[in-house]
Amino acid sequence: MEPGLTYKCYEGNWDSLPEVIISAPSYKGVVDSFGIPQCLRYRKTGYIIVYDGYIQIDQDGDYNFCINTVAGRRLKVDGKTIINNNHTDTNPGFPLAIPYESRGVISLKKGTHPIHLVFNTNRFTSNPFLKVEYGSAVIEAVEIPSKILYHHQTVPTSRPVLDNGNLSKGTSPTLNLILRSQVIDKDKQMLYWRVVNTPVQWRTDETLIIIKDMWNKHWCFNGADIIQQMFPRFNEVIHHARSLGVQIVHVPSSPAIHSYHRHPSYDYMLKFPQFPLPEFVDHDDYPMPLNVDDAGANGPILEIGRQPDGYSQIKDIDIVFETNGLKDGICETFELVWNMMVSKDIKNVILTGCATNMCLMNKPLGIRNLVSHGINVVVVRDMTNPMYNPASPPYVNMPEANKMMSEYFEKFWCPTIGSDEILSSEKMFDIHKICDMVVS
Repeated sequence: MEPGLTYKCYEGNWDSLPEVIISAPSYKGVVDSFGIPQCLRYRKTGYIIVYDGYIQIDQDGDYNFCINTVAGRRLKVDGKTIINNNHTDTNPGFPLAIPYESRGVISLKKGTHPIHLVFNTNRFTSNPFLKVEYGSAVIEAVEIPSKILYHHQTVPTSRPVLDNGNLSKGTSPTLNLILRSQVIDKDKQMLYWRVVNTPVQWRTDETLIIIKDMWNKHWCFNGADIIQQMFPRFNEVIHHARSLGVQIVHVPSSPAIHSYHRHPSYDYMLKFPQFPLPEFVDHDDYPMPLNVDDAGANGPILEIGRQPDGYSQIKDIDIVFETNGLKDGICETFELVWNMMVSKDIKNVILTGCATNMCLMNKPLGIRNLVSHGINVVVVRDMTNPMYNPASPPYVNMPEANKMMSEYFEKFWCPTIGSDEILSSEKMFDIHKICDMVVS
């Protein structure tokens, strides 16, 4: 066995702690001990973390376990549930994020024992906190040290990454893009932001477009209306990119993803070989320009929109899956997209979709996570929109708010492009040829 615990993180909001989670995890890895993994520090929506491993016990005895957190928790040791508290029914003050303790006791023999913890936080948790302690009659209660936690070493099912420098891939259409970023410059001792335009040509067979959270309904009425206003440009751009050989992946996050669990494009994403994720590198963070203390609610709040039933991606966006031709993907996890990227030798990701300051920034397939994993990312600035209420700071209209978010990306995270650059890129007239290239 190896030191540490394995963890899996699942995106979504749960009213209670599930016994079984069927969907694929958004993240997984190994941590030294119980705690919030670094890659989840910026999460703004709900998630469940499942920790598994073994604890080393040096003496027979009754052991007391204590969990202190703001959220739901379930602890099993030796397969026995000794702590099981759901925040919604044990801590009415939970929205205030007040940590509270749960305790349990179990008799353990000397040796290693399976330990399993489910931690559940939701969108109201501003600072996730998790502390797990143990003690006995002869051991003072302390936070469980990493030196007594272990896990079974797992070997991912994978194949060697191809050395593409020595791989002849033939010709491909290209996307002719102008990557717009901004840098601090000086003029007569005065600092200012200077726009930098960098022309690039990306092979279409090395490029992926992600369509993020274009929901058919929303808990804020105008949130759904904004998506409808964005739509007309979408299919025109996506159809053209797809015809050139660009891979399309639809990411209607939970709860909308549940409408697609039987869709062939969803199954398609599960069939790629597994590859170790690239190393996570912490990225400097900067405050976003738009206030979202009101969750960006620009209009009436619809209680019916909070219910998980009936959510999907808007029907106007085509999802293509041909048995012997082009195949779009559907998923919501970085892991599955990474498996596809390695398998297809995809180097570039183009992000489109709704809620630039929430979904497009913070979710597993959002800018923060992709950039922090070293992915080459650009945002289509006229195929996105923030969740924002113009009656909140900085008190601007929606077009200006979208511009401010695009400038935020250009300054601190990744370049932006215009959708017209995709539409004006090379056309591929022999659609059968491009189908063969994508499927092979």
